[in-house]
Amino acid sequence: MRDPRNPSLRGKVALVTGAAGGIGKALVHGLVREGATVFATDINDEGLTGVWPATQVRVGNLDVTSSKEWDAVITRARTELGEIDLLFNVAGIMRAAWVEETPLPDIDEVIDVNLKGVIHGTRAAASVMVAAGGGHIINVSSLLGLAPGPGMSVYSGAKYGVRGFTLSAALELVHHQVAVTLVCPDRTDTGLFDFPNADGPQASLAYSGPPPLTAERVAERILRDVPGKRPLIYNVPRHRGFMTRWAEFLPKRMMREMFVFLAARGTRRQRQMFHSASPDGTPEVPPRAETPHRRSEKSTITRPARTCPEEHPGDTTAPLQSDAEGIEPMYQRARQAAESNRQVTVRERLQALANLKRHIVEHRDDIARQISEATGKPTLEALVLEVLPVLAALRYYERRAEKILARQRGERLPFQLRKH
Repeated sequence: MRDPRNPSLRGKVALVTGAAGGIGKALVHGLVREGATVFATDINDEGLTGVWPATQVRVGNLDVTSSKEWDAVITRARTELGEIDLLFNVAGIMRAAWVEETPLPDIDEVIDVNLKGVIHGTRAAASVMVAAGGGHIINVSSLLGLAPGPGMSVYSGAKYGVRGFTLSAALELVHHQVAVTLVCPDRTDTGLFDFPNADGPQASLAYSGPPPLTAERVAERILRDVPGKRPLIYNVPRHRGFMTRWAEFLPKRMMREMFVFLAARGTRRQRQMFHSASPDGTPEVPPRAETPHRRSEKSTITRPARTCPEEHPGDTTAPLQSDAEGIEPMYQRARQAAESNRQVTVRERLQALANLKRHIVEHRDDIARQISEATGKPTLEALVLEVLPVLAALRYYERRAEKILARQRGERLPFQLRKH
């Protein structure tokens, strides 16, 4: 983590949940460097022992699902450190399962920790912050709280609940000088993904994005921008949050196509992570640090051979599928693709991009109007700043797919494709 970049944190009192690992632990390290006094909590006592200097960090056990334990921890923190200026609700767990196969205990556990834990913490902290005349509550959610997460429906539903609760609480508490911020990080390299079926098709969507962020990077961004600026919503990284929120403005058919594409890409990455065999035949997970974030001429990445499935025999001269032909249901196609480890062909990607771009072009005014109503921006500003950049990005990726198809057919590339 970089050197302190937010002097306003010096002398502040912060309470952090989930501090035994991941983002919570990185936040405590960052707060200590910034000169803040911290009360670090977790249900895992071993992860809190002997990590930070006792003069600057107090530690305590906290089950975030218990409102009584929340009240006791708040009272203890105020007694030992003084009034609480910042609360970081970080504790969370993840489970992945298809809706009809989700075990009942998993439903209760995910909702209790991820949603009710945030509600209990916000309530307990808000009661003392209002009396003290101010404070700041930061609730850590996920990008799956901004867009659907098929295969992780309960987790996504809990994070959607965190988002709705946080935004509502922010509007209530703003008159008491208490700010509430929703933080939505992308997939982060923490123990959150260490659950039994993390390598199953249900969790494939979680691996469809870019390489995971480090907990230190996420904590650094939060401490740099959130406590001082007090935004209502803060995404890490910001461009991923912008892209994810577009799912809310897409019709069901477009969401299905995008999910099929993302699920298959996530399955391919799962195979690379979980199913590479060691010399003795046991599964071996390659070190993540060895995987470069950006491809360069000197870097070499071993990838499995691409094969065309039987239903897509590799005929690159066949016409693209038209909208009239429709697509298979999202649930069935995604499950079949994930369970059979099928590769998404370039033609399918080009079809999805073309359909998505066509929809945005045809309904750009309606989409801009919806964004304007949701954000308060003028319709013209929403069109120029939100809709047109997405169209430009889609056209860029569409040209890349067209370039690959042209090379497969052995055709001479058109001039407008050579520069991409």
